[in-house]
Amino acid sequence: MKSKLIILLTVIILTFTIFLLVGLHNSAKKEVVQRFQSRQLFTARQLSKELETCLRDESRAVEILSTLPVLKNKKTDAAAKAVQEYFEYLKKDHVKSISIYDEKGTIIYSTLKDAIASDQSDTKFFAWAAQRKNKGYQFIIEDVPQTFAQSSKNSSFQVMIVAPVYGESPSNFIGLVSVVVDLDDILTSFFRADSSHISKENAWLIDKDGTVLYQAEHPEMMMFNVHQQDESCLECHTSFKYVETILAKPTGTTAYQLKESSEKLSSFFTLNYKNISWKVVVNTPLNEVTDFVDKNSLQTVALIVVISLI
Repeated sequence: MKSKLIILLTVIILTFTIFLLVGLHNSAKKEVVQRFQSRQLFTARQLSKELETCLRDESRAVEILSTLPVLKNKKTDAAAKAVQEYFEYLKKDHVKSISIYDEKGTIIYSTLKDAIASDQSDTKFFAWAAQRKNKGYQFIIEDVPQTFAQSSKNSSFQVMIVAPVYGESPSNFIGLVSVVVDLDDILTSFFRADSSHISKENAWLIDKDGTVLYQAEHPEMMMFNVHQQDESCLECHTSFKYVETILAKPTGTTAYQLKESSEKLSSFFTLNYKNISWKVVVNTPLNEVTDFVDKNSLQTVALIVVISLI
């Protein structure tokens, strides 16, 4: 009778201990996730600042280029020489090409030879540049025309920055200049530069209208608008509520899970610059963050069971 009582008491204590450990495990896991997402949010903010700095620097370069006197006198050879020299100076800073256009939207010179003589008069950026109110401003295009595409990588993300060129008279529209900037290096090298970042941490971009601009893990999603869903979307996604959360707030954290994939923690920060508004999202698999908590809890339970059996 006494031995049965001891066994019963041992079972009760062991059960209570395990329940207590489960509670502590869940609390520890929650605390780890909260602390990690605070750091992850800081990472998203820093990446956003790096992208904005790059865009700001290149916009300034385009502004300077658009005011060069040699572009206003319509001497193509002199303009070509000046642009080529400027390109040699800028190409180390993510610049892939520089092009100059006439007042009809035709490219009269480009550092990208295949683009010369291309007609861009029906593009959104030419229509913007031709409006007198935009003199002295720059415009950023996320969907770079195929004419300027140079990268063989499916996930490469480039933008084009354009600025109108005017003569001495405010109404004398001469044409425009454009610079293609590759942001892929910033997006892919950001995490490698800091050894504190988790190995599978990565970033993606989505604009204010819900168009995915950059997604290295799923390049097939690039330029896909989440508001235009079809049946094929359900092959991977169970819901797009996490995207709605990201689009609805200027900054914050969330989590989501694709089919046949582990849950991911996400933090996001808004990049507003000139005509663009992007959400910079940083992703990390949940199991990379909490695996050590699970292992520690499992080892503790195993140790308690072994001790109770001795």
